[in-house]
Amino acid sequence: MIYLNTPTHFPLSVGLSYFPNQASEETKPLQHLLMVTSVMMITACIVLFVFTQRYFVRGMIISGIKT
Repeated sequence: MIYLNTPTHFPLSVGLSYFPNQASEETKPLQHLLMVTSVMMITACIVLFVFTQRYFVRGMIISGIKT
């Protein structure tokens, strides 16, 4: 957050902290949108891990790390 000083360049994890999740008298709570965004972020990480898992395992075998 020191280097990126405009909200349009924040990563999603930092942007979620600025997401309006508290209700005021005029608006409804937006917690469902916050949850959907969190699930989408986690899903992207899981999919990336599933497709690159063999490279992680191969690296551990080559380096000699015991699991």
